[in-house]
Amino acid sequence: MAAFHTQPLERPELREEVRRKVTAGRYPQMVLRLGRPLHVCPMPRRPLDQVLTLRPVPLVR
Repeated sequence: MAAFHTQPLERPELREEVRRKVTAGRYPQMVLRLGRPLHVCPMPRRPLDQVLTLRPVPLVR
């Protein structure tokens, strides 16, 4: 999983802290969060035929 966040960097004090501690003085553009969840609950899914309709595609010559 990955998620990016820009909202924390809109606060000057947080942007400066990230700049000092993480980016070696460069200016951060976003915070990228990477990882895997410890537990994932299965989500109910609709059957494929309720979501997707298959049609023949005409050949282009």
